[in-house]
Amino acid sequence: MQLPPRSRSQRKADALDKLRTEVDLWVASASEDAQPYLVPLSYSWDGSKLTVATARASRTAKNLIRSGRARAALGPTRDVVIIEGSVEAIVMGADPVIEERHAQATGFDPRNFSDEYIYFRITPRDPGVARIKRTKRPPADATGRVARLTSTTIARLHE
Repeated sequence: MQLPPRSRSQRKADALDKLRTEVDLWVASASEDAQPYLVPLSYSWDGSKLTVATARASRTAKNLIRSGRARAALGPTRDVVIIEGSVEAIVMGADPVIEERHAQATGFDPRNFSDEYIYFRITPRDPGVARIKRTKRPPADATGRVARLTSTTIARLHE
């Protein structure tokens, strides 16, 4: 069954709701020789930026530190929110507010592990509005909806 298209305001509300209520997303990064890497991570959302944490020695951490960019996705495949943006690495102990917010939102507190973890703040590029992109040939039972969150769109999400 194909669902009818949502209004722009409904898409915005749905994207914000996912960001506020979900806990896990997929983070994509790439190595220096362009090898892709995808990993699930828990996140916190402060209304404009995502925060994730991973072991400093992990492939994801190395990729994000080197490139300074990430792509993240949350939600089911037929109604996914994709977030692309710049990445800021924050070492453990540098910002207790971010660390506590992340622990409270995710139920995962890397401060309790012996491995050295690092936090990453993902700032969506083009803050503003959730765009919906329809696939050219969606499967018969798909709605083909993809919400792409950019930095220019985040500000408008709150309108």
